[in-house]
Amino acid sequence: MPEQASLTESQNKVLSFISRYVAEHKRPPSVREIQKQMKYKSTNAVAEVLDALERKGYIARRGGARSIEILRQDDLMNFGFGSPALDKVAPVPLMSVDWFAKGDKMKPIGNVYLDKSITQGRDCFFLRVDDDGMEKSGIFKRDMLLVEKRMPAESERDALVAAICEVGGIARQCRFINGRIHLLASSRSYAERVINPADKFPEALVVGVALSLFRNILR
Repeated sequence: MPEQASLTESQNKVLSFISRYVAEHKRPPSVREIQKQMKYKSTNAVAEVLDALERKGYIARRGGARSIEILRQDDLMNFGFGSPALDKVAPVPLMSVDWFAKGDKMKPIGNVYLDKSITQGRDCFFLRVDDDGMEKSGIFKRDMLLVEKRMPAESERDALVAAICEVGGIARQCRFINGRIHLLASSRSYAERVINPADKFPEALVVGVALSLFRNILR
C-alpha cells in the first residue's frame, strides 16, 4: 500500500515539475528531461526521487520512457465558491502564483466567501500551499491560507507568512536578521530561504501575513 506521506523539498520540486509539464505538453516528461530541469548529475538521482514519489502514492509508473501517471491531483474547486448575500459575508479572492509573478495583471481564480467578522475589512486573499515545509506546524500541501496582503513588521518575530517561489505558494516563519528576511520551515528536510530586499530576482517573494488555515477534510 502507498505510504502517502509528506514530501521532502526535492521530491516536491520534481512532482511540481511533472505536473506543470503534463499541463503544458499533455504528456509526462522523460527521466532525462527531469534530470535536466532539476540539474541532477545522473538519471539514477531521478530514479530515486521517482521511486519515493511512487511509494508515497503520488505517482505510478506503467513502463516505457514516458510512463509517469500523477495519482494525487490538486483540486482548488473543492474548497467551494458561491455568491451569497454580501451584507454578511466578504468575497475573498483566490490567487494563483502567476497572479503575483505577472504583476497583478491577471484575474483571481475565483472568490471564496467568508463571514465579515473573519476578514474585519482587511485586504485579504487565499493562496494554496504547494509544499510540506510547515508540516511539523500542522500546515500541509494543498491547504489554503487566508493571507493579509502586507509585509510583516520586524517586531513580529516568527510571524507566519505566505510567499511564492519556484515550487509555488509556501508558508514559512519569518525573521529579520541584518537587513535580510529569513524564511524558516518547520520540517528539517526544507532549507532556510534568505531574501535580500536589494536583489532584483530573489529566490522567494513574501506576499502577506497568514491569518487562518483552511483545509478540505473530505479530500
